[in-house]
Amino acid sequence: MASPEFVSDLGLMCDCLQELSILSNQLQERTTTLIQGQKHIKRTIRIIESFKVTPGEHMSEVSKLKEVMVFKNIQLSTNTKLITINPKQFKVQEEKISLWKIL
Repeated sequence: MASPEFVSDLGLMCDCLQELSILSNQLQERTTTLIQGQKHIKRTIRIIESFKVTPGEHMSEVSKLKEVMVFKNIQLSTNTKLITINPKQFKVQEEKISLWKIL
């Protein structure tokens, strides 16, 4: 918890999980049609793909924290054993996340 690598991974996961939570809620609405569901899925994929280039809300905050090396009043120290998740390596395969395959 006290390493910038962990905090970085945490920020990235929070951004992704936040988008997946929104998608989940949209798909669970009784009024959502198949076409709307597919649009929601594609939108979420685009947003997660965009994290490769543009950091999400939490990752932006993590970038600022890395400069001061303090998170929630905890001094961060680099842990060379931890390798952070590289957001540029995210690969979301739309064909594998198809609403038709879910049904």
